[in-house]
Amino acid sequence: MFDAVPAITLEVDAPRRGRVPLGRVTVSSTWPLGLWRGWSYVHFPLEGIAYPAPEPDPRRCRRARLPRTRRRCRSGDAELAGLREYQRGDPMQRVAWKAVARGGGWYTKEFEGAGGGGPVLLDYAALPRTLDCETRLARLTAWVLACERAGRAYALALPGQHLSPGMGREHRREALCALALFEPPGATASAAPGPRR
Repeated sequence: MFDAVPAITLEVDAPRRGRVPLGRVTVSSTWPLGLWRGWSYVHFPLEGIAYPAPEPDPRRCRRARLPRTRRRCRSGDAELAGLREYQRGDPMQRVAWKAVARGGGWYTKEFEGAGGGGPVLLDYAALPRTLDCETRLARLTAWVLACERAGRAYALALPGQHLSPGMGREHRREALCALALFEPPGATASAAPGPRR
């Protein structure tokens, strides 16, 4: 019988955000005796997505961590609206631990009211017009990550594309992919320095 094949991680340089093809890979082995090296080129039709790097200026990110909403209230004003099924990626501080301890299953608390703040709209068009496209995408990326850390639902609005409010691992992946693949109207290939995956 064969042993399970271990997972392999390949690192590929990504000079810009967007789709990154894997390209040609060299596979080699010295198994079983280590006396000879066998190798071959393999072409996988695979590609990954390089996300835009978050805005690098920490002073600016700290000052504008989340876009301001119209009403500013204390977080203690939020009221528990109910429970919903737990989804992977939900913040652990919102898990209904009492229900888990009773064996009632995994649920996530949902809040409403002024203190909850409601979903945040991260809007490309609302950013200053003096910023170029890549700076806007870097700022929106930083805000997506800040919303996830804060456990706050967010929607994303890009020209020609809109993501509904949500949060969690899948929503974050969908938002970051939309930012990575965004092409402004009338533009050719993007060139964002320092992408992340």
